[in-house]
Amino acid sequence: MKKIFLSILTLGILSSCSSEYENYLEDAKNCMEEKVNQSDLKYSKINDALTSYDFETARLLLSCYRDENYANDRLQSPGCAVCINPYKDNLKKIVEFEVTYYLSQDDYIKAMNSANESSLNSVFNDKLPGSVNNWISQGKIETALKTLSLYTPSPYDPNDDSYINGTFAGDRATSYNKEINTYNDMIMSVINNCIFEKDIENIKKAFFLIKPNSIKKDKKYILKNSKKPEIKKILTQNKIYL
Repeated sequence: MKKIFLSILTLGILSSCSSEYENYLEDAKNCMEEKVNQSDLKYSKINDALTSYDFETARLLLSCYRDENYANDRLQSPGCAVCINPYKDNLKKIVEFEVTYYLSQDDYIKAMNSANESSLNSVFNDKLPGSVNNWISQGKIETALKTLSLYTPSPYDPNDDSYINGTFAGDRATSYNKEINTYNDMIMSVINNCIFEKDIENIKKAFFLIKPNSIKKDKKYILKNSKKPEIKKILTQNKIYL
């Protein structure tokens, strides 16, 4: 009998949460339609605005989603573990579209600002390798190097061995190294192209952009252990010293 009562109570709570959530989504939909009726907006849905690269409209529509009742991406008032935060979900979608578009236009400043202003640096970092490869294939080495020079990795303190934000120091070091290795791989792609093109000046610039990981902080360590021994040779021949 007790189990049946608990089951009924649980279903009642979930039903209430679901109803609240549906009302929340309906309010957002009505808000978007009102914005279209009261202005000259061409779109009433965020996805439609994004496919037309109308980012201004997409962000105006995003404001119809209330964010205050959410924590950890789930509805808190009333509690609902299955109710995702549509504000954050759509914000990430908008930033992904913006970053992809701006990088395709070689406007890395706007791409980076879009991610930074929304605290979604990971979106910019995830999209960057593909863009760097495209710039290299197009011969836009300066664009690749300028963008990489502005890259800001996640903060990491090798002397901090405490338990922070649910992660141990070792896990943070692993995550940091993975991020730095991805970044350095982009640098090496630029260097390999510059070696082929005998572009000594940009080889110099690229090598000074290499970032240390949490294990070794000496750039010469990276050089000595490079999979491309010809890199060391060309640097030595041209008297490039790190």
